[in-house]
Amino acid sequence: LTWFGKPLDLSPLVCTRYGWENVDTDMLRCVGCKTFLSGQLPNKSDHLAFQESYNRLKKSLISAHDKFCILAANPCPEHFCHVPVEDPTLLMVGFTERVKALMVVQDKLPCIALSKLQSLGYDEGQAGAYCKRHLLPDYDSTAQVVTLAFAGWTYCLSKKDVLQCCMCLRQIGIWNYLPMSHCSYSSEHVTEHEDQEGEPTVKKRKIAK
Repeated sequence: LTWFGKPLDLSPLVCTRYGWENVDTDMLRCVGCKTFLSGQLPNKSDHLAFQESYNRLKKSLISAHDKFCILAANPCPEHFCHVPVEDPTLLMVGFTERVKALMVVQDKLPCIALSKLQSLGYDEGQAGAYCKRHLLPDYDSTAQVVTLAFAGWTYCLSKKDVLQCCMCLRQIGIWNYLPMSHCSYSSEHVTEHEDQEGEPTVKKRKIAK
């Protein structure tokens, strides 16, 4: 993992819109002009320093390009960052594949908070029942499996104990989180206390490329 602990508006999808790719720990490079941009941010305990660096980095996604780089003034359309929903059949196929993949590590999956999903109308009971009745009647998937698959996460088969987003390809190590076997599953239980940006406060380990 070489781009973690960043606010949502510095996510891989946002950086990619402006032509940046992650080439090393906290380091971006433009695919067009080949300019490098450091994405290192100070510790969030120093709120003022963090906020200043964060605002500067957001502006640099545009200003750090070479003077004649076309990507600075012509980012990819914002709808490129949205999940395509034109074909419900393909969405169902992708969902069932993610459920099957996540079941490989379902005993290690973390406690997750449902408050944000519930605010969008998500119901874990209905989701699990629908999955069992209509999609995977022969599989006994847990509530965490169904919820994570619904949110776009799958198990990364090429790296042990790593989950990957099917859209932005972000990866997280599940060793950073408390497994369900150590806590009761409810919307009020989360693995780590999250800060205002939604990132767990525990130190994360890198994954070797």
